[in-house]
Amino acid sequence: MVAETDEKYILYIQWGSSLDDQFIYLAAHFKSYNITLVPVKPKEMDFFLSRSKVPVIMVTRTIGQYQTFLSLKKRCFDFYLKAGKINLIHLNSFKEIQDYAVFKPKKSYEVMPLPMKASEIVERILAEYGILEEKGKLWPGGRRARLPQLGSE
Repeated sequence: MVAETDEKYILYIQWGSSLDDQFIYLAAHFKSYNITLVPVKPKEMDFFLSRSKVPVIMVTRTIGQYQTFLSLKKRCFDFYLKAGKINLIHLNSFKEIQDYAVFKPKKSYEVMPLPMKASEIVERILAEYGILEEKGKLWPGGRRARLPQLGSE
């Protein structure tokens, strides 16, 4: 999520050789929050996954994109979700993937039905992204115990 230069970025799965209009709208909205939307092809995601829990946005609007996703699902997305390397935010025009229902309690897989306004998408993703940022800063050991002050009266 946060690179060495403290720049926040979210990966965007690019299905074709050219960027679609959805990417342009989302990138403009995220830029106002100082978050960069980085387009990547599914096979190029390994370069960005050196850190833990990288947010990834995937938009499947056409049947061709959905079939491509299903063919790549077992080869890369299943592994990334099981290893806890990505937080997949799936903007989908089709039915929800039942295999990924086990990742919902872990906040690793989120489904958003299309059509939806770009501003609504960004707000929901930022809410999810904010939760991820807070979890990274929490101390895992709880609070330190304190003894009562006996001589302070």
